[in-house]
Amino acid sequence: WHPTPLRLHRIETLSVSETAILQVDKLPRLHRDPIDRIIVAQAIIDEFTLVTSDRLIEVYPVPALS
Repeated sequence: WHPTPLRLHRIETLSVSETAILQVDKLPRLHRDPIDRIIVAQAIIDEFTLVTSDRLIEVYPVPALS
Protein backbone atom coordinates (compact mmCIF):
# COMPACT_ATOMS: atom_id res chain seq x y z
CA TRP A 1 0.00 0.00 0.00
CA HIS A 2 1.24 3.44 -0.88
CA PRO A 3 0.85 6.06 1.89
CA THR A 4 -0.85 8.69 -0.29
CA PRO A 5 -4.01 6.70 -1.18
CA LEU A 6 -4.22 5.42 2.39
CA ARG A 7 -4.17 8.96 3.72
CA LEU A 8 -6.50 10.23 0.99
CA HIS A 9 -9.15 7.61 1.79
CA ARG A 10 -8.51 7.68 5.55
CA ILE A 11 -7.58 4.01 5.59
CA GLU A 12 -5.78 2.84 8.69
CA THR A 13 -3.72 -0.32 8.87
CA LEU A 14 -4.34 -2.78 11.65
CA SER A 15 -1.77 -5.04 13.24
CA VAL A 16 -2.89 -8.59 13.86
CA SER A 17 -3.01 -9.26 17.58
CA GLU A 18 -1.75 -12.36 19.33
CA THR A 19 -5.26 -12.78 20.74
CA ALA A 20 -6.66 -12.95 17.19
CA ILE A 21 -4.09 -15.56 16.17
CA LEU A 22 -5.14 -17.70 19.14
CA GLN A 23 -8.80 -17.16 18.21
CA VAL A 24 -8.21 -18.69 14.75
CA ASP A 25 -8.03 -22.21 16.23
CA LYS A 26 -11.39 -21.69 17.94
CA LEU A 27 -13.17 -20.92 14.67
CA PRO A 28 -14.97 -23.65 12.75
CA ARG A 29 -12.90 -24.76 9.77
CA LEU A 30 -15.31 -23.46 7.15
CA HIS A 31 -12.76 -21.48 5.20
CA ARG A 32 -9.48 -22.85 3.86
CA ASP A 33 -7.82 -19.47 3.38
CA PRO A 34 -5.73 -18.78 6.51
CA ILE A 35 -5.65 -15.02 5.89
CA ASP A 36 -9.45 -14.88 5.74
CA ARG A 37 -9.61 -16.83 9.01
CA ILE A 38 -7.22 -14.33 10.64
CA ILE A 39 -9.34 -11.42 9.37
CA VAL A 40 -12.46 -13.05 10.82
CA ALA A 41 -10.73 -13.70 14.15
CA GLN A 42 -9.46 -10.11 14.37
CA ALA A 43 -12.95 -8.80 13.57
CA ILE A 44 -14.41 -10.93 16.35
CA ILE A 45 -11.82 -9.73 18.88
CA ASP A 46 -12.17 -6.06 17.94
CA GLU A 47 -15.94 -6.24 17.34
CA PHE A 48 -15.66 -5.06 13.75
CA THR A 49 -18.17 -5.57 10.97
CA LEU A 50 -16.64 -7.12 7.86
CA VAL A 51 -17.59 -5.93 4.40
CA THR A 52 -17.28 -8.87 2.03
CA SER A 53 -18.82 -10.66 -0.92
CA ASP A 54 -17.52 -13.98 0.43
CA ARG A 55 -20.63 -15.88 1.54
CA LEU A 56 -18.50 -18.34 3.52
CA ILE A 57 -17.29 -15.57 5.84
CA GLU A 58 -20.90 -14.70 6.60
CA VAL A 59 -21.28 -18.11 8.26
CA TYR A 60 -18.76 -17.20 10.98
CA PRO A 61 -19.98 -15.54 14.19
CA VAL A 62 -19.00 -12.05 13.06
CA PRO A 63 -21.15 -9.19 11.75
CA ALA A 64 -20.79 -8.96 7.97
CA LEU A 65 -22.18 -6.78 5.23
CA SER A 66 -22.26 -8.10 1.69
